[in-house]
Amino acid sequence: MLLAVNLEFVDADARLRPGDEVALLPPVSGGAQMCWIQKDPIAPMAAVDRVRDDRAGAVVLFLGTVRADPGIRALDYEAYEPMAVKQMDALRASAKERFGVTEMAVVHRTGRLPLGEVSVAIACSAPHREAAFRACEWAMEELKRIVPIWKAEG
Repeated sequence: MLLAVNLEFVDADARLRPGDEVALLPPVSGGAQMCWIQKDPIAPMAAVDRVRDDRAGAVVLFLGTVRADPGIRALDYEAYEPMAVKQMDALRASAKERFGVTEMAVVHRTGRLPLGEVSVAIACSAPHREAAFRACEWAMEELKRIVPIWKAEG
């Protein structure tokens, strides 16, 4: 594990001062990022491509979009990105264990999104469709419940 204080790598014996920002960086083994936040429009097939696997007979893709509720012309999304990505990674790991899915990818957008824009995409692959559907629905509900992403009406 690597340690960083105030955006600089440090040794484990580094002294901390009030107000320091501390980051614990887990070991990385490489591979594609499976959970992320972005400002640019979401390309749904990028999430689907990350979860494709020869062991999976089903791929489910959920797209959350900005809907035209009364008085809504856009939504402004913000996130506490480091924590949001960490929580999304935890959801992914839980979904894989809980539902036996092969893989899951989650991407959420931030910024101002007009009506019809995709705000979130969850792609899930599994040997059978039931597990993929259930895991995708569960992940979306949990994402709304525990991931620090919020929206304001625009």
